[in-house]
Amino acid sequence: MAAARFMDTMSAVRVVFGVCFGITVTVLVIESGCFVCVDLYHVGDVGWRDQIRRYVAQNTWAEDNETQARRIGDRVKLTCVVILPAKQFTETYATIQQTWTKRCDNVLYFSNVLPLEDNVVKVDNPENIELEYSASVLFNVLNYVYRYHKTNTDWVLKVVPQTYIIVENLKLFLSDKNPKEPIYYGQKFSQLGLTFPCAYAGYVISREALRRLATEGSKEAKCRTGRNEEDVFAIARCLKTLGVAFGDSLDSRNRSRFNSVAVEHVATHVFDDWYLAIDINANVTILGVSSISPSAISLGPYGLNNLMALEYYFYHVRRYGVVPRGIA
Repeated sequence: MAAARFMDTMSAVRVVFGVCFGITVTVLVIESGCFVCVDLYHVGDVGWRDQIRRYVAQNTWAEDNETQARRIGDRVKLTCVVILPAKQFTETYATIQQTWTKRCDNVLYFSNVLPLEDNVVKVDNPENIELEYSASVLFNVLNYVYRYHKTNTDWVLKVVPQTYIIVENLKLFLSDKNPKEPIYYGQKFSQLGLTFPCAYAGYVISREALRRLATEGSKEAKCRTGRNEEDVFAIARCLKTLGVAFGDSLDSRNRSRFNSVAVEHVATHVFDDWYLAIDINANVTILGVSSISPSAISLGPYGLNNLMALEYYFYHVRRYGVVPRGIA
């Protein structure tokens, strides 16, 4: 769009001025009301007009990004589900409310702690397993979401409290996906013949996948959870049985959007052997931070202080003189 607007403008406004110093030309042009300085070096064969066109096409202005993000945000309806354990409930609840969850269209908290906050749903956990990783708790939670929120959501994100979600990037990723298709996305792990999502990276389920889980899951033996079974194994097995596909979430360069290892560990190549053994994209992961997509959706796990720090870095720090670019 920027390139098209620029070409329209070029017919009326060409070059304000050009100053020649040997083989270097500095051109000041006007593009959509903005002054743009472009240094053109060795312009001979290519031509300065082509270079300006490329420059404009490669830069998406902040106003354009914000407009597109608002349109996508309005179109993609996202319900975020967070299961909060009793340990550090008050601190965890407060931190998550102040950070990424406020960008969800609807956020549902579930916990077994008392007394509960007004917007926290009570769940029971009879099993000897942490609440946020319990398969039976997860199935009850997703049934609740379908029963009370199926009409106002396209996608359901399930995430643990230690993970930071960049909601705008998630909505951008989902913007060309159809919630009526039986599919879900997340970081892919594989073990004993089963491909399953990583809890720390979070995973997002389409409305149709949620419907099948809630209405047909109880009829399938493979959707009945075993005692003390972890949620990611149970949900993967059940969804596969119900004909729900585990979609690919890597970007065009095979970099991960859903990430279950803290960035500082990826940067310093600190990985447990078991992690590399089950991460389907391990051959890229070991390359370091270059394996993380610029359009990353999830980062974690992190402590509460680090979640607050990420919020500050992403939404409050501004880099002087840097024009925001479109997401790669």
